[in-house]
Amino acid sequence: NVGQAERAAKAFSDALSHCGVRSWNLRSGLTHARLLAGDPRGAETIEHLLDERPNAHHLRRVWLQILSRKGRPGAAVPHLEHLRWAGVMRTDEAAALERANAGLPFRLDSGNSVPD
Repeated sequence: NVGQAERAAKAFSDALSHCGVRSWNLRSGLTHARLLAGDPRGAETIEHLLDERPNAHHLRRVWLQILSRKGRPGAAVPHLEHLRWAGVMRTDEAAALERANAGLPFRLDSGNSVPD
């Protein structure tokens, strides 16, 4: 839920202030929590984190859920193509890529409560 994600974001933020901003795992956790909480700061940092670690598939999938909910198929295409290239694409992601390539909306869900 959003309240839980907000608490997690605060905990990751506190940890980063004590441990330093070089920890990719802490920055990733903070970004993930912010995305789930609907905090726009998560969207501001996600691409940088994925550039640093392209094989962070879980984080990429959370971002794809957000992009699908926001109706941004064009922005999702490179992320879906990366999953295909990495050989980890799921059936629902393949269908999403087909729709996104046509400029059509798609919906991906993982069971996480991702805000609209």
